[in-house]
Amino acid sequence: MNLTLFRSWYAALALLALAAVLAGSALGSVDDHRWLRLASGLAALGCMALALAYVVRKYMHKYGYSPEFKLRVPIASLERAERRLNELRGQVLAKRFANAADLRRAVDRALAEERVERVLKIDVKPGPAGGPPFVLELNKAFMFGRTAKWLHLHVYVSLAFALFVLQHAGSQFGADLGGVLIALSLWVVVTGLVGIALWTFGPRWLSRRERDLSIEESFVLHEGFRSKLAQLRTQLASDGELVTLLDEVVARGPQASAAALQAAARFPDERRKLFQDACVLAGQARRVDVEFRALWRIRLSFMAWRAAHIPAAVLLLFAVTAHLVTIWIY
Repeated sequence: MNLTLFRSWYAALALLALAAVLAGSALGSVDDHRWLRLASGLAALGCMALALAYVVRKYMHKYGYSPEFKLRVPIASLERAERRLNELRGQVLAKRFANAADLRRAVDRALAEERVERVLKIDVKPGPAGGPPFVLELNKAFMFGRTAKWLHLHVYVSLAFALFVLQHAGSQFGADLGGVLIALSLWVVVTGLVGIALWTFGPRWLSRRERDLSIEESFVLHEGFRSKLAQLRTQLASDGELVTLLDEVVARGPQASAAALQAAARFPDERRKLFQDACVLAGQARRVDVEFRALWRIRLSFMAWRAAHIPAAVLLLFAVTAHLVTIWIY
């Protein structure tokens, strides 16, 4: 189960938003106080901008156009940094550091002097019982923070957004643009909450179903077998009958293999062996494909919420833009 989301410091944002909304409600309704409607609208807009920042962060990392990927350091610098970290680990074992702060300063100094602080991140953690007092854990540094942390921000700032939208709306739940904005906002938040629940329990469902292969392994084998089978089919292309037999084996599976191998017996040894290899590969691909499809269906079952969430979020973005334009004009 993914429970880290529920232990996030970003939950304080949603609690602060709730406190602000309750405090504003105690002063009166937004229908009576224009400043309260303006303040709640600006707060909702700010929350929406932060929620969209997660999307930008996610895709700039996913598709490789983040400036982080352009950071390069010489291999020699990384090797020197690793040697110095090992020296610090030795000093930790010798108990030359009185506290974690002193060790932290030594680590930061080593990274800075070797000019690798932008690509390496070292966490200083308490050591295990009976072991060294401190442990140095090496991780890759992220200029804009880890995507997982941005996800936490996205979730809780979206809850804050919903609270400010409800306050901003007041009693104006009509069929005009304001009503559309409110409906879309609530739909985006509700589908997001569904997504959180599925994100929490979905990986557990997937792990229970995984047997000899994980979904990642089955995907790699699935793609690899398909590619190799396509290459063998190309090599057999000069013999139309063998290609037809191979297509039948791929389509029908083991039921067609015996007859196909018997029909291929009259071909030259080199072609026949190539065909036999293709049939074996087709059988392996079929078994992996069955496993991959089963795992993929489970994954889709807890990712399908995005089909309702993402289009609504895009529509909400356009609706908010239209709302701002109309306010500016009128």
